[in-house]
Amino acid sequence: MARDPKAVADLLVEAQNALGVSQGQLGDLLGLSRQTIWRYQTGQSNPLASSLNDLARRVRAIDARLASRLAGAGTGARKPSLRIAMTTNPAAGGSIETRLLADAIVCAAAEALDASPRAVRRALLAAFARARDTGLALDAIETALAKADVQGKRSRH
Repeated sequence: MARDPKAVADLLVEAQNALGVSQGQLGDLLGLSRQTIWRYQTGQSNPLASSLNDLARRVRAIDARLASRLAGAGTGARKPSLRIAMTTNPAAGGSIETRLLADAIVCAAAEALDASPRAVRRALLAAFARARDTGLALDAIETALAKADVQGKRSRH
């Protein structure tokens, strides 16, 4: 079944917005150029099903319905054949690939810095390795960083 380029283009823009990344960053996540993403988003060409399925996996933790629509566009079917875990909280017993969750963390940090996920990934790897080596829990790190951020804002005023 042929895919409607305009419908797929709209899904790609929606996925880019959900992930909070630029066209170039979306291309980096999918292993494509910014120009290729632009062609997809303007309906000039259609992405491969594998690219849509990869994007669906990345979006799943953020927007399950969008992920299902992307997967469906990848198959050209009305109902998606790609099975993606319905739970977005692994602590609640769901299963989402660790790699995808790590990518979501990288993308959140990249968005906060307005930087490329590729550049942020190395910094986060170093930070998490140091946290593990020192035995700090994530919630303790988050609390300490939040306090430092508030104190930094106060000292600038």
